Amino acid sequence: MKSTRYRNARNAIVLGLAATFVTTATGCFGTGRFRAVNAVYDFNKGVSDNGVVRSLVMVGLLIIPVYELFGLADILVLNTMDFFNGGGGKMASTQTLPDGTKLMMAKLDADTVRVRHVDLQGKETSFDVVRVGDHAGYVRAADGRILGNVEKLSDGRLIQAAP
Repeated sequence: MKSTRYRNARNAIVLGLAATFVTTATGCFGTGRFRAVNAVYDFNKGVSDNGVVRSLVMVGLLIIPVYELFGLADILVLNTMDFFNGGGGKMASTQTLPDGTKLMMAKLDADTVRVRHVDLQGKETSFDVVRVGDHAGYVRAADGRILGNVEKLSDGRLIQAAP
């Protein structure tokens, strides 16, 4: 009787460790965005401009255990979904413009967004917007040529100037 209970507990632990290993090994860390933990972090960052207050809120969120639960949700669910859905941590969006053409944007890395425009005849134009500072960047053609500089305005819009 005792050995059966021990065996069941051992099997549950092994299964839990295997599930954790599989979700982590399949790319959760390398490809996941940790959206849940980042949402808690953004909330914590927005609580106050005072660093001491933010630190106290962070300690409270660690004690409660908000960060731990959201991190577990990221590891076991959200990042695993990103991996198996081919997200690879890269966000993409597609919009149909009023003229019927399609505009697609995909984040290639932390500082680069690829913009693709497909007209009604299927002709595709593509370029990358690369950030090099908080309010500056450049536009790069598919062949690597620099097409111009980009400046981010205070309202969030980007304007392009010739190189």
